[in-house]
Amino acid sequence: MGWGTNFNIDIYLNRQIFSSKYEVEDKILELTKNIEDNKSKLKMYASSTPNDIKSDDCDNIIDCISYDIDFIFNSIEEDLKNLFQLRLYSEYIEEHPIISKNTPKETNFTKEEFSDDWT
Repeated sequence: MGWGTNFNIDIYLNRQIFSSKYEVEDKILELTKNIEDNKSKLKMYASSTPNDIKSDDCDNIIDCISYDIDFIFNSIEEDLKNLFQLRLYSEYIEEHPIISKNTPKETNFTKEEFSDDWT
């Protein structure tokens, strides 16, 4: 047996509700695609000159590029955080199938059929 650090974690998926494992997997694929798209944008910026990127909407090209890159990095950071949490949630669903399969939403129970004190 090895040695290491063991800890428990509580993760709250803010404003996200999933009715099946497949919805979680779809969201994971969506986030993965977003990350890949943003990585492609960064590669585009890295391989371009300011004249290639310049648009009519921008007065100072350096500020515009800096703003765009900051936005891309923030998007990647947020998507990676959500992706990590969803992968943990997906793993949790796999390890605890009774909990994820017996909710009223997934079994189509009505309030009265499920329990008298169901909230």
